[in-house]
Amino acid sequence: MINNYPLFLPNVIKTFTSSSNVLTDNNIRLKEARRALFYTIEKGFFDKIIIVDGSNQAMLSEEEIKQLLKSGIIIEQLLFQQDVDMVKQFGKSQGEMQITNYMVNNSVLVKEAGGFIKISPRYLFDNIDDIMPAIYDKENVFYFYHPPIIRTIKAFVCTIFYKTSLEFYKKNIEKGIIDCNLGVSGYLESIYYKRLNEIKKTSLHIDFPHFSGIAGTTGKSISNRFFKLRNVLSKRGLLCYSFNK
Repeated sequence: MINNYPLFLPNVIKTFTSSSNVLTDNNIRLKEARRALFYTIEKGFFDKIIIVDGSNQAMLSEEEIKQLLKSGIIIEQLLFQQDVDMVKQFGKSQGEMQITNYMVNNSVLVKEAGGFIKISPRYLFDNIDDIMPAIYDKENVFYFYHPPIIRTIKAFVCTIFYKTSLEFYKKNIEKGIIDCNLGVSGYLESIYYKRLNEIKKTSLHIDFPHFSGIAGTTGKSISNRFFKLRNVLSKRGLLCYSFNK
């Protein structure tokens, strides 16, 4: 089942935030990003993929892009240089929003489709086979990390994976870049929460995402803390939602 929205991979091969990223080796970051990309391609859910690297580094060669096109996979690879000073001052969340905002304003594939599905680079989406078919006909799908009773204390939205229309993103999330900072309130997960929490939403009874790979922040294997509990809560409609425009 090919999804109606293309896949968006925001990448930084050469990181400028060593204070918050232990994984700074360019070769490892590139290797892990490519591994995750081809893993996702093999799953068969996407025939259109946008790769945007904020360090002006190419993940794929032109020859590789041509070969993928022959197999029916369209790759749009966008390169630009992030504002390094802003990333150093306001953190990697600011850097990722630079990349995402650049994409929504420059991607031909996303403009044609009217939306995108985001997965963080270097992450293997272990239960993608269970989740992607379940959200195929859903709009603006986001996961909270905690059920309603806890959200006032731990107010975070999962930003590793989500689905959004272009209209919804530009209306509700794009300007969140001004709130990025080095404190917890300036993390991407906090910013998305503040911008989504008051919007009318519909509960979805879908599995919670599980990931593997190397986390840039720690340089260690990705931790899926409380996954079993979150999966139960998500299936009961307490973590995953489809948001109205």
